Amino acid sequence: MADVLDVLIVGGGAAGYTAGIFAARDRCRALLLEKFSSGGQVLNCEHITNFPGFPQGVAGYTLGPAPGAGDRGRAPDRDA
Repeated sequence: MADVLDVLIVGGGAAGYTAGIFAARDRCRALLLEKFSSGGQVLNCEHITNFPGFPQGVAGYTLGPAPGAGDRGRAPDRDA
């Protein structure tokens, strides 16, 4: 029988990563799908002017990969 997931997250941007973190905290089996690249569509934005923590704005290619930078290839351990 195939593995059964509790949560399917579509989109690997900031909201998708946040949903994945909270699903893992709640000990759910989650799968995050992103069609483009880690960071989502924000990578296509030249300059974002209204993102918290960046009063002068930030480039999308800088902001996009930041949420998942430390999680490459790792999955939360459900038995921990």
